[in-house]
Amino acid sequence: MLLAFQKAYPSIPVELFEYGSIRAANLVSEDVLDLALVNMNFYEIDKLNCYQILSEQIVFCVSPEHPFAKATEISMEMLQKEPLIMYNTDSVLNTTLYSRFETLGIKPNVIMHASQLYTIRSFITQNLGGAFLYASMMKNLPGLIGIPVTPTIRQEIGLVWKKGKYVNDSVEKYIAFTKKSFHNI
Repeated sequence: MLLAFQKAYPSIPVELFEYGSIRAANLVSEDVLDLALVNMNFYEIDKLNCYQILSEQIVFCVSPEHPFAKATEISMEMLQKEPLIMYNTDSVLNTTLYSRFETLGIKPNVIMHASQLYTIRSFITQNLGGAFLYASMMKNLPGLIGIPVTPTIRQEIGLVWKKGKYVNDSVEKYIAFTKKSFHNI
């Protein structure tokens, strides 16, 4: 979508930064970023303007050799002793997952926090552990098995920008372009 936006509006500069959703949202609130693409399932989302792009189901990913590889669904209780690879600590998904584990009285066996999908995939393919990922990512991760988590975990992904702040023309165009692009899907 970014390339399509740049093609439609070549005079508008766009610069991308990778942050966890919580940090990105805070940077929007602090006027460091104009807008951010975030996981919208955090408690202060109401302090920002937002536009939901999609809703994603979370799956637990393992290698084809993993004992859970043939499972049709997986519960948090089944993962009690499983080595886990989690996103970096400012991840909204982590907050959701840790809350689920805590509710069940489970201390997860987290062996690594990472933001790089290549690193996460490498650990999984070497059968060193499993990771929670968005279901739509599976089509770009051949060789991994995505098992639906039960009860289902859904996360909403979207754009956020500061409330009460004048949105400049470039940001307004990007928001409108995003809304139009995802409305047509």
